[in-house]
Amino acid sequence: MLTVIPVIISYQVGILIVWLINKKSVRRRYAPLFDQDEAAREARMQRARTAAPLPREVLEPVSTEPKPLTVMSPTPFRCITSP
Repeated sequence: MLTVIPVIISYQVGILIVWLINKKSVRRRYAPLFDQDEAAREARMQRARTAAPLPREVLEPVSTEPKPLTVMSPTPFRCITSP
């Protein structure tokens, strides 16, 4: 247990260092793309707000009663034999 704790702590510190290094450069590098994405998202939301709702089809309620079964009478069995 004593050997595991320093490994876990050093791993977490390494993750924190990489995150701090990449945090600043990612926002600066992709800032135009983030702005374009925000503009496209706002345009989609505006279109969604002004869109007319689709007409809904009015359906008849479904009956909970079972339909009656139609049973056909069986045909008589005929044996065809040669005389």
